[in-house]
Amino acid sequence: EGMNKKSEQVYQLVAGMRTRGVPIDGVGLQFHWNLGGHDPLDDVASNMNRLAALGLEVHITELDIKCVPQGSSQPCTPNLLNSQAQLYAAILATCLAAPNCKSFETWGFTDRHTWIGTATAPLPFDVGYKPKPAVDAMINLMLSNYSV
Repeated sequence: EGMNKKSEQVYQLVAGMRTRGVPIDGVGLQFHWNLGGHDPLDDVASNMNRLAALGLEVHITELDIKCVPQGSSQPCTPNLLNSQAQLYAAILATCLAAPNCKSFETWGFTDRHTWIGTATAPLPFDVGYKPKPAVDAMINLMLSNYSV
């Protein structure tokens, strides 16, 4: 979730709660994105940073990226899968760069059981449970940032 009306309302809500002494430790962020239309990643980082300034953890609790729009007859091509992979890795990198980002979870793992419909191919593994380019992109990002 980047900087938008909804995230501003959540920010104001949790800031007010913190001011009143309400015990709140973190906020879950949901990303149900399309390849062609989503929040800028700089806005996502800014949102995480302002929540960190309140002393809050952030958790990416739901992430899926539609390879093609819902209801589209367009196939999810190799080029689109590569774009999807880059975006998955970029969101993971944004989380890794934010000290208060404590978890990164996709909203399922296989296109076979996605809530959106298999034609959108939104998850890291295909309907046959085979890894898509997003898996390699995220693994490579982790390997380049952390030694094993």
